[in-house]
Amino acid sequence: MGERKGREPRLGKDLMEHGAMRVRGKAMKCPTCGAENPVDRSFCGDCGSLLRPEQPVQPARSTTSGRGAGWGASHWKALVSVVVAIAILVAIIAIVVLNPFVPTYRATLGLTVKGNLNQPFVVFVDGKSVTNGTLIQWNDHLSWYTATITMNVTWKGNATHLCNIEVFSSGARHTASVWMTDGVTVGATVTIWP
Repeated sequence: MGERKGREPRLGKDLMEHGAMRVRGKAMKCPTCGAENPVDRSFCGDCGSLLRPEQPVQPARSTTSGRGAGWGASHWKALVSVVVAIAILVAIIAIVVLNPFVPTYRATLGLTVKGNLNQPFVVFVDGKSVTNGTLIQWNDHLSWYTATITMNVTWKGNATHLCNIEVFSSGARHTASVWMTDGVTVGATVTIWP
């Protein structure tokens, strides 16, 4: 018998593939062994090498223009709505807390505290601690030991204000109220005699 030149086709499958190649008229050469393979194959029928190099996966392109990957118009509208709502809330809080549209008024309060010698006291005006002291000065006119305190009082709202004075001494609370008018000096006296 004579020798055959070239590669002998394998039975069955190889013959069918070569027949399919001829019918379609398209073939792909293996980069490793040079064998022809159908274009729809991934691996070489002779050597098993990968016929097509794997394509790198490319990231999906955004369909939105210039607004960031994955953000649609509805996302941006929602974000803008939240930012606007926060800005409005901050403005309302600033107006309520700071109250820039309500004028501030000032007046001077001359407070005389009278009681026993060396009697300690603490003064609150409109709920704020103002001063503390001890009665050490004898006042012949009042026949008491006294302390005289001059302080500025500020308030918002109307030009007249009912100022609440509290003097705490020896565990007791003594109160007085006096009407104040913007720019006017007003006097008040609180007796802390137990």
